[in-house]
Amino acid sequence: MVAAEQGAAASGRGVGPAAGGDRLIRKGGHRSVPNLKDTAADHIRDQILRGVLRPGRKVDQDEIATTLGISRLPVREALIELAQEGFVEAIPRRGAFVIELDVDDILDHYYAYGLVAGLAARRGAAQITPEDLARLRAVHEELAASSDPGRQADLNFQFHRIINHAGGSRQLLSILWFLGRALPVGLFRHDPGWASAATAHHGLILSALEAHDPDSAAASVERHLRDAGTHLVEVLGAEGYWAGVAKG
Repeated sequence: MVAAEQGAAASGRGVGPAAGGDRLIRKGGHRSVPNLKDTAADHIRDQILRGVLRPGRKVDQDEIATTLGISRLPVREALIELAQEGFVEAIPRRGAFVIELDVDDILDHYYAYGLVAGLAARRGAAQITPEDLARLRAVHEELAASSDPGRQADLNFQFHRIINHAGGSRQLLSILWFLGRALPVGLFRHDPGWASAATAHHGLILSALEAHDPDSAAASVERHLRDAGTHLVEVLGAEGYWAGVAKG
């Protein structure tokens, strides 16, 4: 199940919005301009988490295509991806239907993502360069000073990307991409208060990396992502998502 905030989006998942805004890692480690399939997937995922598309409801491909101004093909491709992520169930000759998510679906995904990202941070603490540390601090300080959700999401992506590349092998980056693409995007947009919490977490992570402390770096990243998952659950609860699930 569920892209972040790296969390990333861990993206994205932050939850909601500009396609891929909070995604922390793309395939091969590079952030890319979202294609039409990604745009459709982010939109449908956001609609599910916002409670617009309720559990059990069939996803109307024509409606999604019209809303986004695209053809049905990228919508169909997006639904295949979302079925793999656990957001929808594809039933032959009937279509794709929204799956009922529960709290553990989100918490478990963030926990698993945190373990892998923590491994990258652990390795990064031992081999990150002074140049990368300087970039990381600059990004951290800009994020702390920013009040624009879109810019915050972008800076969050940059922060985690530097860490992932400092400690991630090609295989590890591929795993992070796979997990990160299913994180809901836009947490910074859903809850402006998350920026201050994320900045505090980032400060601890940065300090551990600057001290070249692998244990602290890994623990700080894991805790950051667990907290992000818990925070997302609270945000969705405030928006009435869980009530919607209960009603079916």
